[in-house]
Amino acid sequence: MNLGLPMLPFAVLAAAVFAVISAVLCAVAYPLLRRRVLRLSPIQRTRVLVAWSLAPLGLSGILTLLLILPLGVFLIGCAGEAHTHFCMTHPHLALDEHLLWAVYLVLALLMVSALWTQLYGWWRGHRLLQSLAIVSHYDGQRGVQVTDCEVPLALTAGLSRPEVYISSSLLASLPADMLGVIVAHERAHVRRRDGMIQFVAHLSSLLHCPWVRRWLLTDLSLACEQACDQEAAREVGDPLRVAETLVALARWFTPAKCVPAVGALSFGSGDLVARIEALLSTAPTPHSVSLPRQVWGVLFLLLLGAAGYAAEPLHRSVEALLGLLSW
Repeated sequence: MNLGLPMLPFAVLAAAVFAVISAVLCAVAYPLLRRRVLRLSPIQRTRVLVAWSLAPLGLSGILTLLLILPLGVFLIGCAGEAHTHFCMTHPHLALDEHLLWAVYLVLALLMVSALWTQLYGWWRGHRLLQSLAIVSHYDGQRGVQVTDCEVPLALTAGLSRPEVYISSSLLASLPADMLGVIVAHERAHVRRRDGMIQFVAHLSSLLHCPWVRRWLLTDLSLACEQACDQEAAREVGDPLRVAETLVALARWFTPAKCVPAVGALSFGSGDLVARIEALLSTAPTPHSVSLPRQVWGVLFLLLLGAAGYAAEPLHRSVEALLGLLSW
């Protein structure tokens, strides 16, 4: 097999195989570990969920590089003295070039379609936020953009330069202490760059199984909201006041009234019941100190998987899997 032109479709084919395997493993593991993840503190949970959303994409990229690079071939393909080779030179892996390009095009179309759906949603949200900015003016005293509309609105929007938007109707109808809670919460979104975090998670999680992706994004949204609730509670000095504000506005901020845009985070988004319960709970977060052990556990599993792949039987099984496409 020529190692020049066919290298790209072969690499894409290998990456697709690794991505599918990684996605299946995540689909099995996440339901088993979800309860433990949800017990982490919001800040730790955000980091874990972002890393989890990157897992299939990251693992497939790393393993593909190890497969196609000479050093990687030496590490994962030369477990035995009689097995020193480039995997792509195997006769049973000498895939037809036209078949490789066909597979490459199909995978490219699938990825472009998925990316287009996400980016089109982002573009629509961006246009909506541009319209929102036109009818807004800056309130220097509060440091927010005031939107002239009757709909109760409080959100943080924008990826590179997020801003806080609050409707004039909300400013006119709420007491000063509740407005202070809302502004503190939305400013926490700005400091944490939650819009960018969720945008990256939306894109990087495309390789996950659909139901796992929904869980990850829902759990990530809740983690971001709870983290900002905690920062608002520290700023106003009273978690109960934050909970009371959420209860008072629970009927106002229905999903239909939230701006449906990637990179926009509304004060009323997320599971309000879970947010209120977290604020009212005075007990320390269970397992909040177990993140380092979980991280080391994940690293150990990755190293174990790499060692297993380096083993001759599993290495040959991967070759056989790729070789089936040439029959």
